[in-house]
Parts: sequence; structure tokens; C-alpha cells
Amino acid sequence: MKIGCFFPIFKNINVKSFFDKFLKSSFFSEHKDLTIITYIEESNTKELSNLKLLAQNNPCFQVFTTNTSFSYNDAFFNFLKSKTSFDLLLLGDVNIPNIDLIFKKCLEKHNLGANIVFVQKKKKGFKNFISKTNKTLYNFFVKLYTSNEDECNISSLGLIDKDLLDVLKEIPNKSCFLKNTNSFKGFKSKTIYIEDNIKTYKENFKVMTPALITTIIFSCIFFATLITLILGNIFFSNNKDLLNIITILILLICLIIICLIFPKHFFDIRNTSLLREKLIVKNIKGE
Repeated sequence: MKIGCFFPIFKNINVKSFFDKFLKSSFFSEHKDLTIITYIEESNTKELSNLKLLAQNNPCFQVFTTNTSFSYNDAFFNFLKSKTSFDLLLLGDVNIPNIDLIFKKCLEKHNLGANIVFVQKKKKGFKNFISKTNKTLYNFFVKLYTSNEDECNISSLGLIDKDLLDVLKEIPNKSCFLKNTNSFKGFKSKTIYIEDNIKTYKENFKVMTPALITTIIFSCIFFATLITLILGNIFFSNNKDLLNIITILILLICLIIICLIFPKHFFDIRNTSLLREKLIVKNIKGE
């Protein structure tokens, strides 16, 4: 069985420490024919050097460098464009030292018939209530955008088999979302749970997206209109009714647009590749 382990590498990660431990794990010992696919930014020179040394000593490594900072989705989207094919792709998170244990559980679910395995954090008590509430509200808007639901799984962990990978390769523009949704007819899914305190990859929601830019613009219009409404009622004695009707109408339109568009910012960050074709990637073996 041809297994790929997908590891985008970000800043503040000790590459040598992580992979030394992974290569010594029982999981790797049992699957020495697997391929480790890594993505790393060229400016991350120290860890790139460590990764190159690992690749020289371990032919299972494939190291790809990028010209700029990237997200997990950017790397995943780029990977799908390649001609590389695996029977199984394991999504890896370099924040988790004992990632091999999660991979083992994913394979167990696959052996029970799962084409895709989701990984979620186990939340308890009030945290669980808040998490379920947020998921319900978030998926209300996701259904408006896509007619599907986001599983709200950890996007940097899981398993996807060849049958599903082949589907994602045919529709790459939707691939990042589809690896987070359970909307495939004819494909089975399973979910495993990890402890809530385990540190995992976090999306950067501070990135500017078209949805966020639109939200900022209409927020500015909203507050400018609100100020106009207040000052108009203070300083003008005539035509107050007309002014109030127009400004209140504008305020309502702005609020509706903001409420609909702002959630899409979170959807875009979590479920799309923002760089898409702009990410320049090199394979260091080709240098």
C-alpha cells in the first residue's frame, strides 16, 4: 500500500526534533515504504537546512519549497495539482509530537471501511456547548454558500483514500472544502477524537479576503450613515422624516450585507486556497 504523509511546515517548528521522533516511531517502522511530503517556506532557512539533511539521509522525504508564506490549504491545493498518487494520504500536523498515534487510529478506521477520516477535539461541559453553538451558527451560513455542511474537523489532520483523492484532483478548486465535509455519496467517513489541550495548526483569520474587505467597506458606510442620522436630527429642522427614512434604510441594508458576508471570511480562510496559482513551488531534488 502506497501511503503519503503530508506535512506543511510553518515557522517556530523544530523540524529535526519532530522528524527524528517520527522516524523512530513504531508507525514508521511498520510502514517504511511511506512517503513524507513536506512544504516549507524558502525564508525559513534554518529549518530548511535541517529538512534537506533529513532528505539526504532518508529517501522517503519529498521536500517542496515555496516563495512566500502559505496556509495548510495552499499547500494541499498545490499537492493535488501534482501527478503524485497514493493509496492513502495522511494529513499531518507538525505541532503534534505523537502524530504517529493519530495516524494509527486513522488507519484503523480506514481498515473498517472509511474512505475519509476526520479528526476532532473532544470538548466537555460549557466548552462543548459553545463549540456546538458555534458549529450550528457557522454551518447555517455554510449551507447558504454551498448547500453542504462543514464537519468543523481539524483541517491539518485526517486520512483520505485514493478513491476520494481522485475525485478531489478532478475538482481542485473545491478540494479544500470537500476534505472538510461529509457530503460524498458512496464514500464512508469516520471520526476520531483527540484531547482538547493538544496543540494543532490554527488558521490565520487576520488575512485579508474579499469578504473581509467588503465587510470593512460596508461597516464604514454603516457608521458614516449613523453619524449622518444623528447629526441630521440635531442640526436640521426640516425634512427630518425623509432623512430618517433614507439613512435607516441604508443602515438596514449595510447590516444585512455585513451579517451575510462577514461569516464568509471565516469560511474562505478555513476552506479555500487563497494563493492558488500564485504559490511558486520548487522540489529541492530538482535543483
